Amino acid sequence: MTHNTGLDCTKTPVYRGSGDLTPKYHLDEVKIRKGKVQPTRGVSLELDPADAAKHGAPHRVKSIPDELEIVQLGKRAGHHEIRPKVEMPVERFEELLKQVDLEPIP
Repeated sequence: MTHNTGLDCTKTPVYRGSGDLTPKYHLDEVKIRKGKVQPTRGVSLELDPADAAKHGAPHRVKSIPDELEIVQLGKRAGHHEIRPKVEMPVERFEELLKQVDLEPIP
């Protein structure tokens, strides 16, 4: 898998610790410039449900809106982020995150 192409969550399982996709703005999880979310960073996801579980009960990402993408970011190969494909208003990004289909895993 190359680093700059989006991961297809319907083919490769990816997880979020907790069922909450609200960006942690206070931790600079998302980059905002002039009121728009930049397509550089996003909300953290993990390939390993055990890594996701460190942040709450792991949920599998079943589907995402077309305007978002999942990319590998950071030093760990298993760390991914869900981010906008293009810059967009914060409100739109949050609206799209609410459309992400998350499924609790047993």
